Order: sequence, then structure tokens, then C-alpha cells
Amino acid sequence: MIRNALRLLTGGRPGPVHINLPSNFATQLVAREEIAVERYRWVLENAPWSPHALAIEGRLFDAGRTLLFGEEYGGFFDDRGRGVQALETLQAHFRTSDHADDALKLVGDYFATDDVEEYSEATLSYLRVVDEYPDSEWAERCLWLAGHCRLLMANG
Repeated sequence: MIRNALRLLTGGRPGPVHINLPSNFATQLVAREEIAVERYRWVLENAPWSPHALAIEGRLFDAGRTLLFGEEYGGFFDDRGRGVQALETLQAHFRTSDHADDALKLVGDYFATDDVEEYSEATLSYLRVVDEYPDSEWAERCLWLAGHCRLLMANG
């Protein structure tokens, strides 16, 4: 979509493109993802029989991952907690999904980053992967990561 817009703006000519974006452009992107997550959550809680519920799984995973780790959502006023909320909603409503264990691991990875350093929260997320998804491809790695986070907490 962005490439098509750039091609239209430049008429296909190579070279730098100067686009005047509104000052709140990043905020608008975050708001769009947050609104989508809230609407998905409403459908899952109020109409789980809806044919749209199955389509929501992949969208929640993508939105959560983007809100947690997307560069466009970083900065001084970021609210990556919305990404945690989206991924935990996915795991709660789609426990048998292929994305459920991935969602918990991503939450743990977020809490264990150098920026956040919430090692106790990371440990809980990693241990949930081990306990709830023992056959997951991430189970062994998450057990190691939980131990590593505990070591970091002990060393202060």
C-alpha cells in the first residue's frame, strides 16, 4: 500500500520523496491498532460464535507483535502494554492455537528486553509456556529463559 502511494506521488521517478505527514501520524497508527484490538476483544467476549472470531486470531497476533516490537510504535510516549494485552487476549481465547505459545513467548521477550527489565513478569510468561504448552517448540528455550531471568533478578 505504501509503495503504491509512493509510486503515485513520484510518478514513478526515482529519487528522494518529500511527504508532509501530520505531526500526529505515529499516534494515529497506534490508535488504529489499539482500536482494532479493542474491537477484536469485544467480538471474542460477546459473540464468540461469530464467523469472524476465527479470523481474529491471526490479526490479534499480528497487532500484538507490531505494537510490542514495531519501530513505528516506539519513542518517548510508546504504550507497548497494548501489545501485551493483545497477545494475552489471543492466548486466553485461542488456547489451542498455533499462535498461543508464540504469544506468551513474545510477551516474555518484551518484559525481558533491556528497555523494560521486568524479569519477574518475563519469568511468569516463560513458565506459562512450559506449563501450558509442554510440547511447544519454545518449551525448552522458555525454561532456560525463565532461569536466566531469575539469575538476572538475583544479581540485581
